[in-house]
Amino acid sequence: MSRLSSRILLFSNVLKRVWKHPFRRQPKSIKRILIAHHLLLGDTIMLTPLVAKAREQFPDAEIVLLTPKAITDLYQSKPYGTTAVPYDPKDINTLQNLLKKPGYDLALIPGDNRYSWLAYALNSKWIKAFKEDKMTYKSWPIDELIPYSNKPSNWADMTAELINGPEPQPFNSEDWPVPELEPYDQPEKPFCVLHVGASNKLRTWKASKWRQVADHLTEKGYTVAWSAGKNETQLVSEIDTDSKYLSTAGKLSLTQLFDLIKNAELLICPDTGIAHIGKITGTCTITIFGQGSPQLFGVGHFWRNNHFDSIFIDSISCRDQTHIFKRNLEWIKRCNRNELKCVNPKCISSISAEMLITQINKNLGI
Repeated sequence: MSRLSSRILLFSNVLKRVWKHPFRRQPKSIKRILIAHHLLLGDTIMLTPLVAKAREQFPDAEIVLLTPKAITDLYQSKPYGTTAVPYDPKDINTLQNLLKKPGYDLALIPGDNRYSWLAYALNSKWIKAFKEDKMTYKSWPIDELIPYSNKPSNWADMTAELINGPEPQPFNSEDWPVPELEPYDQPEKPFCVLHVGASNKLRTWKASKWRQVADHLTEKGYTVAWSAGKNETQLVSEIDTDSKYLSTAGKLSLTQLFDLIKNAELLICPDTGIAHIGKITGTCTITIFGQGSPQLFGVGHFWRNNHFDSIFIDSISCRDQTHIFKRNLEWIKRCNRNELKCVNPKCISSISAEMLITQINKNLGI
């Protein structure tokens, strides 16, 4: 019912806009910018090059970035002077809050083009998005459609192409100050964070391999801190059956997790949103890519100064899907199947503990 109520409110404001302002033209000056989406944690963080470029091209503009409610606190410190505003299509209160302050000179739609209707309802003068969303009605309010790259690229870098001008300066961890957080018990330094959870179970790694990696780090003098989401604590229990190592699983807020990762010597995790927190904290990170694409979701160009490595086996025939946000790009090689469609994920099971340990030794200089 809440989603229906939000749609009715959104549609009524679209009609008001059509009635009062039927004609649009590109503004001569940009004072307010809206970045509209409803992406998950990792994809939202991957919009950072777009935010950075917006700030460089429009240094005096107000930049409003919509975020899922659960991750808004991560933006408390206003990276790049950005104001994060929570938005959930199922929560009419978040839409009502946005409608209190409409009027944007430029709206950018980096993901699903359906959010162009939200930008239109918020009285955005000029709306830009990417081409070829399969459902064309989503793109009706858009003024300018930009093609995705026709050559292998990082999706984070691609989002910045919604704004004209040179690519943004490479990321520096000082660009993202530590947000406010409640005190918590930190591991003894030096420590490494091993995040074992993932939204797709096909991206999780075998328990025995995690134990082997944890034991290796301990032998080399590092404290091991397990990490997982609130609904993933069982994964840690299955890995560390004797509770040999510290577990933060399900105990930390997102801002506390940011701080934990920032203070770690190394972050190791599957291809999930936590890997992207490692990017914005500037932490040395090793990401275990199974289904995903390091080309598409790895370090890219914007984070080129980060210590961000990928463990990846390229020759997996079933990594054959070529789409992103319902656009088909022939150069993409990824898999987004779930456990109902794949019972033996060779892409992740073929990665050995020895492969990861070799990369750990290289990164930590041991």
